[in-house]
Parts: sequence; structure tokens; C-alpha cells
Amino acid sequence: LVRPDKLVEIQVTAAQLSPAGPVVTSDAAAAVGPYNQGIVTRNGMLFISGCIGLEPSTGEFAGATIESQTKQVLRNLDAILRA
Repeated sequence: LVRPDKLVEIQVTAAQLSPAGPVVTSDAAAAVGPYNQGIVTRNGMLFISGCIGLEPSTGEFAGATIESQTKQVLRNLDAILRA
């Protein structure tokens, strides 16, 4: 949902002890295009970018409102952080 009068920007940075590489989970919406859900670096930093309000089970937007899609973005971020 794109509305010029509304802007929601969320930035999350987390540290996780694991080997470097992509983060993949079926509990969050799949990355669209040649991207990853997240990348963890060798020093444990986790980078997540471009997370949108898609339902992981359907690949469709989570409702027609900015509120419902923002809630889904937060659920997707939570799933990626837990992966």
C-alpha cells in the first residue's frame, strides 16, 4: 500500500552469533527478486532491508490498510530475527 501522505520507516539492527551468510526462514515473507531476507556478518551483525507486509503463507499483502501491512512487516521482522 503506497500512500504519499503516510510514511512508515523501521530500522532494526541486531547482533547474532552465527556464521556469515544469508538468513532464510519460511516464517517470514520470501525476499522478492535476487535478495535475501537478511544477511549476518562474521562479527554477528544482522542486516535486514526491504521487508514489506506480505503474508508468508500466501505471498499476498496483509490487508489493504497501512496498519495491517505494518503489523505484518513487524511479524516478518520478528521471524527473521529469530531465524
